[in-house]
Amino acid sequence: MKNPFSPTGDQHIQFVIFEQITNAINNWMLNTYPKFDTGLLDKINQLEKMQNEFKLVINDHQRDTRNLKKKEVEEFCEEIKRFLSKNYPDISSTLTDLSKSIDRRSKSRQKKDEEMDEKLKKFTVYESLCEDVYKMRDEYKEVKKFMNEFQKKIKKAFEI
Repeated sequence: MKNPFSPTGDQHIQFVIFEQITNAINNWMLNTYPKFDTGLLDKINQLEKMQNEFKLVINDHQRDTRNLKKKEVEEFCEEIKRFLSKNYPDISSTLTDLSKSIDRRSKSRQKKDEEMDEKLKKFTVYESLCEDVYKMRDEYKEVKKFMNEFQKKIKKAFEI
């Protein structure tokens, strides 16, 4: 879980307290439930690995898209230049065809970009999963504390 406080400035004390509390919780969980921690760490590592791979795919796609768009614009400009030099009298019909071709290609690129954006939105759900796991751990600690106190009370009740 990321520390929400700043290590410098006014929030330094809160930063240190937060670090100490999370370290104490982690140590307690490690000592009490070692298998829980390894399973949790495995799942967190898998999520981080998936997140890194997904980010790499997105970066590659964005780079390829930028390069492809740049290349397409250059090709279109060259086509227009050739057209104007050779077929000046028929300029309106050919330019119309070229503009339609450009529109179709740009729409297909936009559609692919939107699909990638949707995939990215779905992936952000996994980022919050790590925080949810830590919250569940904290809630489990509270339940365990309650159960221990409850057991003590039951033992005390039967001792009387």
